[in-house]
Amino acid sequence: MITILADDITGAAEIAGVCLRCGLTVSFGINKIPTGTTQARVIATDSRSMSAQEARMLHRELAEAIGSVLPQNVFKKTDSVLRGHIIDELDEWMTVLGLDEAVLQPANPVAGRTIQDGRYHIDGIELHDTDFRNDSDFPAWTSSVEGLLMERNGSHASRKVYTGNALPLKKGIHVPDCQTVEELKRSIFKNVLHAGSAAFFATWLEVVHDYIPKPKPHAFNPLQGRFLMVCGSKHTQSEKYLLNSKKKGLAVAEFPEELLQEVITEEHLYEWADNQAEFWGRTGQMIVTQGHRNVTFPGHAEALRKRLSEVVIRMLEQCAVGELLLEGGATSFALLEKQGWTTLKPILEFSPGIVRMAVAGKPNLFITLKPGSYPWPTWENDTNDSNA
Repeated sequence: MITILADDITGAAEIAGVCLRCGLTVSFGINKIPTGTTQARVIATDSRSMSAQEARMLHRELAEAIGSVLPQNVFKKTDSVLRGHIIDELDEWMTVLGLDEAVLQPANPVAGRTIQDGRYHIDGIELHDTDFRNDSDFPAWTSSVEGLLMERNGSHASRKVYTGNALPLKKGIHVPDCQTVEELKRSIFKNVLHAGSAAFFATWLEVVHDYIPKPKPHAFNPLQGRFLMVCGSKHTQSEKYLLNSKKKGLAVAEFPEELLQEVITEEHLYEWADNQAEFWGRTGQMIVTQGHRNVTFPGHAEALRKRLSEVVIRMLEQCAVGELLLEGGATSFALLEKQGWTTLKPILEFSPGIVRMAVAGKPNLFITLKPGSYPWPTWENDTNDSNA
């Protein structure tokens, strides 16, 4: 059995999608090891939203719970642009597994995410000149891979970080340059812990386990029925989608100015949620979002995510939603954890990173997860062209 750990839920869903593409049976647990006999098991956490010490403790507990495992049967999913407590988490896994070397490859050349001379680029633009410089939790102040990793090394782990293409491997964490798919393959070694992007995971499956990803065509469109889409991301990709949705006449419920203040009342939040639920009952189709206005009060990102999840939970109590589409890892995790939906079954990959899942104990509800920086697919007969 292959075990994959992720530091956010949409990254975990993306990994599950790769497994489906390879024809693997896959189980999916949130903050726990999923039960059942499958070829792959994916564990989603929200450690990217935790402190470095909290992330360490969680991953140590998961590593120890998994127990003895060969390096070729475990993969650590990390953010493709190096957000999160990557060094801290890898340090815990290497310690528990008794490994001195790890290879971290966050690149995805097909998507234009590459590393050259130890510096990260997106479509040829250095990372610190992209939208990721404005990330609310992990702003990319530099494009240096080593600089980002060590600056985010919250517990000051002593693992040495190597960039470039220096070989052979030394004790520490290696982040090879990568500009092509062939260089992805050359980033794989024997008897080391592998970590990185979903693209690297797909390559790892092919090289180490001989699984070849094969996309499966489908005609299902979740936007044709009664759906609720929750946009919790601040990425410009999300903003463009919302603007296009409004132009197409789809109902978009955006937080009013009063709900963007540092202090609000529960009564006001619930009143707004009830109004949206009443409207959804008449249309059966809606997007709910905190919006993209500039908010600067201390801790605003976490506060708005919490408010959005509370709104959606209250709406779900009143609305018979069949398809729940969630954008943004932290928002999705907060919602699923509050609802106690910690066991999911991946069933369909719409496109890379966008995966539909069944909820244990909820036969009439399906959840689709999507990272904020990824575009929604253009579904057949979809009136809202996500690429417009």
